[in-house]
Amino acid sequence: MLASAIGGCSSSSRTAVEGYDEAMLSRKRIMVLTPEPASVVLSDTVAYAASRGVVPASAREQVGIDFRTRLVPAIGRWLDSNTVLHYRDQPVSGIVPIDATADFSGAQPKSWETIRRAGREGNVDFMIVLNGTRLTSSADSPGSGTEAIETNYSLIDAQAGKVMTSGNVSIPAGPASAAVSYEELAKALTAKLPFHVTTGTAR
Repeated sequence: MLASAIGGCSSSSRTAVEGYDEAMLSRKRIMVLTPEPASVVLSDTVAYAASRGVVPASAREQVGIDFRTRLVPAIGRWLDSNTVLHYRDQPVSGIVPIDATADFSGAQPKSWETIRRAGREGNVDFMIVLNGTRLTSSADSPGSGTEAIETNYSLIDAQAGKVMTSGNVSIPAGPASAAVSYEELAKALTAKLPFHVTTGTAR
């Protein structure tokens, strides 16, 4: 269920999810499961590649790099009391491989046993799963053009085996810059999650 926002102190915001208090949410290990680059919809591969300064043939590889080096660290900067890691960079991903698109039907995993096993093997408390991701790009050369991003998300309690919240998040067209786009996406995404979120400038 997607819960309503409640007030917090001036330095942070919080979204409530029934059944979870601060003690259950703070200082946890959160794994971000991003979609395989082949599953991401690119509105214009050439434009995306130009905005990143790579050749079109490397566009999808660059998507994966951006997720790992831009988006996941940005999510970690916005969540103020948790350890945020990229699932595929962790040893557990080799033991319990999970595909954010193929292994999910909407927000629901097709096998809860797989999720629970991943939680046990990787000491995973929560998982942020992203799929249905679309990047809309318009760029002629590096540093020019615009970019918008939209994705579905679900927050999963890996230990309890339940979807805590899910929905869609998007950022409107802005500068075609990985640094800008993924910081804005992380900010918008974390504002929908039940963890404390740093406001203003990310730490």
